[in-house]
Amino acid sequence: MTTRQVADLLGLSSEWLFQARKTRIGPPFIQLSRQTVRYERDDVLAWARKHRVETKEGAAA
Repeated sequence: MTTRQVADLLGLSSEWLFQARKTRIGPPFIQLSRQTVRYERDDVLAWARKHRVETKEGAAA
């Protein structure tokens, strides 16, 4: 997936993902070249699940 695709999927900006790559706080990525980055969909979804916060309503369901 491209950065734009991941940003759209997660509701984040491309700039946030760029900063997250620099600080290593975002989803795992593949650095194909200096300017080309890709993400595996399964990695992105797993990363998002790790950041899931349960609510009282969600925990009761």
